[in-house]
Amino acid sequence: MRVAIAGAGNVGLFIANDLAATGHEVQLIEQNPAVVERAVAAEGVEWFIADACEVSSLKEAGLERCDVVVAATGDDEDNLVISPLSRQEFAVPRIVARALKDIDMPRDATVVAVVRGEHVVMPRGDTTFEVGDEVLAMVTPDSEENVRGILTGEE
Repeated sequence: MRVAIAGAGNVGLFIANDLAATGHEVQLIEQNPAVVERAVAAEGVEWFIADACEVSSLKEAGLERCDVVVAATGDDEDNLVISPLSRQEFAVPRIVARALKDIDMPRDATVVAVVRGEHVVMPRGDTTFEVGDEVLAMVTPDSEENVRGILTGEE
């Protein structure tokens, strides 16, 4: 399986090394050369220095050859751009974004269900949002706009 991971921070690097150790083809896409310089990736992990939010960069990286794209940057807005780009522009069959536990939800808001296709996913800390998911959240009037912004990337 060929996997592209956008973001070579702690999360992206961990996923890359874990996947490479189990025999997958892994490409890390990182826009900051300083991060690439100090990162220690497993043998065989391919590096690509570019902005994963740019279609031209993803085309140059060969995203159309990937089976999975993991959006693991530290910026939720970037992850929300990378995910639909990967699916719509490059027809990547599986997109994974950061887990629910990584999202800074207000204390007065709770995600209670994720509708994915014809299935309802009961969210846990390791639940990830995928492109096309419908999210049901319990919110107070004070937190509604904030939660909407978090989930849509329009904060």
